[in-house]
Amino acid sequence: MLSLRTSASLASFVVWMATAFGCAQTAAEGVIICSGVGRERSSAVGVCTGISLDLQLKSVGRAFPSTQQFLVVLVDGWKSKEGQLRRVHKVGTRWCDSGKPVPITLGHAGLAWGRGLHRKQTTNLKTEGDGKSPAGIFGIGTAFGRARVPPLGSLWNWLQVGENHFWVDDPASPQYNRLVELPVGQEPAKRWKSFERLKASYRYGVVVKHNLPHVVPGAGSAIFLHPWAAPTATTVGCTAMDERELIRIIRWLNPAQEPLLVQLPRAEFKRLAGLLP
Repeated sequence: MLSLRTSASLASFVVWMATAFGCAQTAAEGVIICSGVGRERSSAVGVCTGISLDLQLKSVGRAFPSTQQFLVVLVDGWKSKEGQLRRVHKVGTRWCDSGKPVPITLGHAGLAWGRGLHRKQTTNLKTEGDGKSPAGIFGIGTAFGRARVPPLGSLWNWLQVGENHFWVDDPASPQYNRLVELPVGQEPAKRWKSFERLKASYRYGVVVKHNLPHVVPGAGSAIFLHPWAAPTATTVGCTAMDERELIRIIRWLNPAQEPLLVQLPRAEFKRLAGLLP
């Protein structure tokens, strides 16, 4: 049995470790959550979500039993241009937050139903150029950026993008909603009417698997998580946030836990079980 002096010393050491490695200790629960050096992580205990969020994610978890991590983006309504993102991981039978909610911005026209893992919808569907971010449940694709290697500690798939990496958003092209690396010297404007230069546009990004892998021309393309230009700056269909928060996400994503993105208005999230395949 530990003496009181030993217990006090151990408690002091834990608090020191928490401070030294970028952790926060909740006063009420004594729970330590670490962002840490290297890989983003949370304590085994974690701070678990409220009953409503936990119940909804349990229903998704039953549909996708291998998924142990979710990125959850919730907004007030279909026309909302900003909201919050939460990183949520499974601890036993509970869903627990990894860190604090993150402010995000969306498309300048709000949200529309995307093409993902949820049940197919028939109204308010996302289309190319509509300025709306996709709503639904989506797989998460590769992270990418200008650096040769991913952020320190990341386990997620990483692609260094160069001058010849493009994302095609020309619906008439057979390469629509695809990443293409052109040979040096080929001019993209001669191949596509519309495309994105990834290196020029994004220091960091994460692919959202909207309209992938089975691509429908005109149903929306080039959907990413990426850094925002400013906290009030909307996008043309992506989900944007502070660059430091995106780096934390890239460090936190674990391929072994098969993470998914859930992005919905709050009212739709409450009926999430009805959206499952």
